[in-house]
Amino acid sequence: LTCVSNRAACFIHLFEYKRAIEDCTLALTMLSNTPASELTQERYRSLMVKLHSRRGAAYCWGGCLERGVEDLRVAAAYCSPSDDADVLADYERVEAYMRERGLSETRDPLAAQQQQASALYYRGCYAEAAAAYRDVLRENPYEVRARNNLSAALLQQGLFAEALEETAQVLRFCQDVADALSCPGALSTNLVDSDDDDDVAGDAADEMVRQRNAAARKVGEQSGHVYALLKACVRGAAAHCGLKEYRKALALLQQAVRITPYDDDLQDDYNRVAEKLRLETLVAASAAGP
Repeated sequence: LTCVSNRAACFIHLFEYKRAIEDCTLALTMLSNTPASELTQERYRSLMVKLHSRRGAAYCWGGCLERGVEDLRVAAAYCSPSDDADVLADYERVEAYMRERGLSETRDPLAAQQQQASALYYRGCYAEAAAAYRDVLRENPYEVRARNNLSAALLQQGLFAEALEETAQVLRFCQDVADALSCPGALSTNLVDSDDDDDVAGDAADEMVRQRNAAARKVGEQSGHVYALLKACVRGAAAHCGLKEYRKALALLQQAVRITPYDDDLQDDYNRVAEKLRLETLVAASAAGP
């Protein structure tokens, strides 16, 4: 991701704006598919500023001011006023340039609300961010990213029961993907369109292969829902831990580990909760007496 981002910066200096835009878009896709446990909040904020500001600059220098100012606005929403003053200045400069020349942009009001909510969250204004995300969800109840972000804002406030309600809605929304992931082999990249059917004997085995391949296709087609499901599982588990419901937390972490089995931080979280549950069981058994 870092290499792709830096290559985009090189393309801007070489006046190859189209290639810079493509690299920034690729890096943003990579970022969106990176498990939350692999990024600190500050690292995520920093990458969002960097990638959107670079893509915004490429659009502006390439003559597409409307798209450029949109990206710069997202970058500004994630900015730290002390560290990213140059990005804020660029955004204000482009906006002023467009006003002077009577250029207008068509803004998606819902996207603007989400950007404002994200800006509040990253400034530590969690109650205000939660209210802003709720405004978005009143307009579109199926905006999964806003609902996941709302659960994060509620967790930061210690509102664990409310956070659970939001993660439960995401889990229901992504149920078809969850069902597909429960099929053995759904996450294997070499299953779809395989020739296994010719090699496996028996109707039952053929049906198993068909189900496995259908599950893999479902996961491949809805990768965004897989990521949303992962975040909902992790945040739901955190909420259950806050309520001391460790058995329920462990069940959600098991689901998360199945999605991303090589995430060491997530595995550590799973082991910690499992150990906590084991100790509680031992204490309860000891208290019960002979």
